[in-house]
Amino acid sequence: MVSAWAPSTDAGDPAAPVVEAASVIAPEPAVEPEPEPESRPETLSEPAEGDAPTEVITPPAVDAPTAVMPKPLEPPVTRARAVDASEAAPVAALRHSSGRRVGIESKRPHTLVWVLAGIVVVIVLVGLFFVGQRLGGGAPVAVATPMSTPSATPTPTPTPTAAAEVTAMQSAGVHPWNTLFGGECLEPYDSPWAEEFTVVDCAAAHTAQLVFRGTFDGDAATPFPGEAELAAQINVLCSAVGLIDLTAAATLADVQVQGSYPVTDEQWTAGERHYYCFVSRSSGGPLTATLAGPGPTA
Repeated sequence: MVSAWAPSTDAGDPAAPVVEAASVIAPEPAVEPEPEPESRPETLSEPAEGDAPTEVITPPAVDAPTAVMPKPLEPPVTRARAVDASEAAPVAALRHSSGRRVGIESKRPHTLVWVLAGIVVVIVLVGLFFVGQRLGGGAPVAVATPMSTPSATPTPTPTPTAAAEVTAMQSAGVHPWNTLFGGECLEPYDSPWAEEFTVVDCAAAHTAQLVFRGTFDGDAATPFPGEAELAAQINVLCSAVGLIDLTAAATLADVQVQGSYPVTDEQWTAGERHYYCFVSRSSGGPLTATLAGPGPTA
């Protein structure tokens, strides 16, 4: 509350007028404001409704250190920026004032190094060539000429063919195994599987004799029964009664009978269907006469 007061014009003047407190605003003592940084704006309070505007006394400017605020950092300038079509140009065409291309790393030093290395290699090779020529006496180097080698033509395997039908005993001499008729005396003799046999006179000493040649059962269409099947039959066929002259063989205690027959399907298919019965001595002793009988009896 502001109390009413009257200015003292004269202490003894009783007629001095009294002024109401509502119409007079007592001046406040002037307070010198503290200097504030210029960057901070002054905040003015709005006058209350019904109050008269108050005059603001501006203090004299006082030199104070000015606070310098740092400028905001600008974004770094990048090398690449978007350009429109009118500004676009081949990068290779841009050149710096120094003469080097802008935006393209110079590759000349690397290229120069490789070129120099290639030249050195060529020089070394040429030098080695001439050194080799001098050491070799300059003799011409033979160049191998490729020769065409004729391809080997496979030799066809001959198909066994049946011998012509024999109708009589063979005369003295060498004959293939499948041309013997039966009854021939043989010298020498090692095995019934020989490819050739030498026929001799039966009155002379001999080692063996083909006493009989027979034919397996079947016709031309009969398939090859197999070697094992024919081997099982040969023992029975060559032991038949009538193949050996028992009277002539009675004086010999070591007479043996051996047989041979076709052993492959090729021989059988070619028409070889015969079996052969040979007589010899197990001791290897000679025979002095024929031991062939009249033939197998039914």
